[in-house]
Amino acid sequence: KDKTPQQNAQAYFKKYNKARTAFLYAQNELSVIRDEISYLESVLFAIENSDGPEQLSEIRMELLEQGYIKNIDRKDKKNLPIKVIPQKIMSKDGFEILIGHNNKQNDKLTLKLARHEDIWLHIKNFAGSHVVIKTEGKEVPDSTIIEAAEYAAWFSKARSSPKAEVDYTFIRHVKKPSGAKPGMVIYVNYYTVVVTPKEPILSTT
Repeated sequence: KDKTPQQNAQAYFKKYNKARTAFLYAQNELSVIRDEISYLESVLFAIENSDGPEQLSEIRMELLEQGYIKNIDRKDKKNLPIKVIPQKIMSKDGFEILIGHNNKQNDKLTLKLARHEDIWLHIKNFAGSHVVIKTEGKEVPDSTIIEAAEYAAWFSKARSSPKAEVDYTFIRHVKKPSGAKPGMVIYVNYYTVVVTPKEPILSTT
C-alpha cells in the first residue's frame, strides 16, 4: 500500500534518527578506543624508560589497580612500592623542577604535590612525563621554562626528535576528567614552546 507523504516523511525521519544514534555511538566508541590507546602508550613509554625495579614495580601496581593484571602472589605484593616520588631537579635559576616517570608519579605530582601557582609542562601530542616548576610565588624566568620544557621533551616519546613542541600552563588550568585513567589529564589556557630534548644533569634531592 502506498504511503502518504506524511508517512514517508515519518519513515525517513525514523531512519535518520536510527542512523544518527548509530553514528553517535560509533563516535563515542572511537573516542574510548583512542583514550585506551593513549593510556597504553603512556604505560609502554614508562616501561621502556623505567630507571630500576622500583619504577617497574610502580607500573605493575598501576596495571594491577586498573585490572590489566589479574593475579599477583603474596611474595610479589611485598615487593610493590609504598611511596611514589617524582624526580627533583634544581634549575639553573634556582627553581625546583619535578618530573614524573610513570602515570602514578604523574598523578601524584600534578594532582597532589603541585600548587595552583606552579607551572605544568607536557610534550604536545605524545606520551611523556608530567613536569612541574615550583614557583614558590615568584615570577619564573623564560630560561627556567625552557629548561623544564627541554626535560619534558627528553622524558617523552619525542626524545629522538631534533625539535619538539611542549605545552605549559599553570596547574590551576590542568584537570583530571572524572573516570580518567592514571596520568590522563586535560588542560586549557596554555602556551607552546619549541625546544631540543635535553637530558637533565642529575642532582641530589
